[in-house]
Amino acid sequence: MAWYNSEVGPNDYILYNYKPMGYVYEYYFPQDRLFYVEDFDLSSDYDNVWFLCSPECWPITQNDLVNYNLWMEHCGWYGIEHSEFDLFKVTHND
Repeated sequence: MAWYNSEVGPNDYILYNYKPMGYVYEYYFPQDRLFYVEDFDLSSDYDNVWFLCSPECWPITQNDLVNYNLWMEHCGWYGIEHSEFDLFKVTHND
């Protein structure tokens, strides 16, 4: 949570792709800033999207990046409550 407090800005969102963990993520992250990846509009107005990407679930694809003019940067391997994921920072290309 130290990472969240130091990195996530007021116009940032957290996305996840492992739907069964949604209730756990709701405990840690503000619900108005947390979305299941398929329920979020990547073309919307935001500064950054922090994507918790579980390897066996639906990712943000290369086609998504091209179609929405986005850049995705790998930030590391993390975990919450026995759920491990790659963390990606997604931003609009300027």
